[in-house]
Amino acid sequence: MPTPRMPGNRRERQALTFFGISLVVLVGTWFGFFSLRAPIWSEDIKIIPVAGLFRIFGDRTSDLFSTFLLLVIVSLAYLGCLAALRRGFPRSFPVAMAGCVLAALAVLPVTPLTSPDVTHLAADVRTLWLHGQYPAVKEGAPDQIDDPVARQVVVFKSSPSGYGPLAYAIGGIALPFVGDNFRANIAGQKAVAGAFLVLTALFTGLVARRLGYNPGLAAAAVGLNPLMLWQFPADGHNDAIMAAFGMLALLLVLRDPLRDRAAGLLSGLASFAAKYALAVALPLVAAYWFRRYRWARPAAAGLVGVGGALAAMLVIVHTTGGTGTIGPATGLTQNTPWARIADAVDADLQARRVLFAVSYVLLAIIAATIIIRHRLETPRDLVAAIGLLMFLFAFVASPSLRHWYQLWYLPFALLSGRRWLIAASLTFTLSAFLTILALNWQVPIIAEMGIKQPIEKSVWLVWILTGGAALITWRVDIERGRRLAQAEARRQQRPGARRPARGKA
Repeated sequence: MPTPRMPGNRRERQALTFFGISLVVLVGTWFGFFSLRAPIWSEDIKIIPVAGLFRIFGDRTSDLFSTFLLLVIVSLAYLGCLAALRRGFPRSFPVAMAGCVLAALAVLPVTPLTSPDVTHLAADVRTLWLHGQYPAVKEGAPDQIDDPVARQVVVFKSSPSGYGPLAYAIGGIALPFVGDNFRANIAGQKAVAGAFLVLTALFTGLVARRLGYNPGLAAAAVGLNPLMLWQFPADGHNDAIMAAFGMLALLLVLRDPLRDRAAGLLSGLASFAAKYALAVALPLVAAYWFRRYRWARPAAAGLVGVGGALAAMLVIVHTTGGTGTIGPATGLTQNTPWARIADAVDADLQARRVLFAVSYVLLAIIAATIIIRHRLETPRDLVAAIGLLMFLFAFVASPSLRHWYQLWYLPFALLSGRRWLIAASLTFTLSAFLTILALNWQVPIIAEMGIKQPIEKSVWLVWILTGGAALITWRVDIERGRRLAQAEARRQQRPGARRPARGKA
């Protein structure tokens, strides 16, 4: 007789099939309708250094709608992959990682879509490795270097770069394969960014396994996320280097042996040496490590307070109000409520400096409150606290939010175990495309659709959608917990129900 099939096996096969179909749709859409539509090897070389969707896909309203439809398709396919992984099937972690690799490869050939930064980065890497000049100083700006790639830089060509030394050093991995060809150098940096996004997804999955969560689901939520694919293998940003070392550091600092924690500290330093954003979470790690001592939390909170005050002072003194390459500390981007507030009050340069300072003081208050009030007893507690802090940094307390900055919080928030925070994070990343589209097609939106101030409206819509997703999920969970508690109380009141022994929970 044939062995009867267990219902679980059938459900697992269905989940695997659904994941495969969703992945094919996601990968096929990226490759067929983005990469092959505007491949880097044939796109106009004058467009690559300035990027812009409207330059690549057309500047008509119909081009906006077609791009929006494609983004809806990849977003639904992404959510389909997550739903299948949440349902579960055997070997879901390696299958999810294979999907992340395929997705990164599918996006890699496309011309940079919305940001010119990868051109500057490609020139910076050559400046360090081939010309022996550090690119983060004025003498290392592209217009100061006689190099075939540096000569192609258009945006911020007179400005030095603002990344950490490790970002330039690792970017040099691509140089032996690209020669002096401009397109190849851009593709090389995109490949590095894509590879480190996959590594970030891998380490996120490993941390999830360490915490007892679904590793395949966690990895795919990062590595298949449409916004992450757009910003890293497509646009070539190097924040993925910082994120990969940061997640590796988290994996190690959660362990008890001193050698693992020391290795985690080194990995954390490597993350800071690529880009400094994750330094915000360091006091939380310190409070967790020394949680047995009564002075640990006040000391960590005090460290945050001093750091916030210093950051505010530096911003007030040195901020120029521009949005150059030196990062969020001195930038004000259009896709944040801070910019909307500045525009609403017609803030001058000094007023904008005050707004910058207020945002970092607010961040210090948030961080100190989390350190003092959040439970920090288990590894899950630490990850949840970091996820909450980094999300609120991006969502509330950063006056500058380039879309690739969302990788700063996404892995931590997904591992937080807080359904409202996970829902908010996924909504924030997917709805960010509304602002990207508004920024690129604001002219036809105003002229042909009659929608005034599309960028401002898209920003408020993104924040409303994200806040709404968090609030609704939170309320649903509270109601679900209340119903479960009531059901348990009714069960205990039934005749013959087993009661817990005296003195036992």
